[in-house]
Amino acid sequence: MSLLDLSRINLNLLVCLHVLLQEKSVSRAANQLCLSQSAVSKNLSQLRELTGDPLFIRQSHGLLPTSYALQIQGRLSELLDELDILLHPLSLIPKRQREFSG
Repeated sequence: MSLLDLSRINLNLLVCLHVLLQEKSVSRAANQLCLSQSAVSKNLSQLRELTGDPLFIRQSHGLLPTSYALQIQGRLSELLDELDILLHPLSLIPKRQREFSG
């Protein structure tokens, strides 16, 4: 995937997938993300199209992640953590050191 392809992907979809993998429920994920259930379902539909995988199978008590979804879960968590560090670099600097630098 090229950078141009990546520029067309809404990174919020990855956050939504992360929460769906944790919650295994559209309604609980929607609640945690402060979105409607239909918005989370729409995000899931877009994720399915992007990945070419169903990602989850509906069950009577929630969602069952596919093997692909389980395979990428750990890497997705790492990626989101890395993005958080990239966007909040001051959180890496100890508070005492920040006080002297600025």
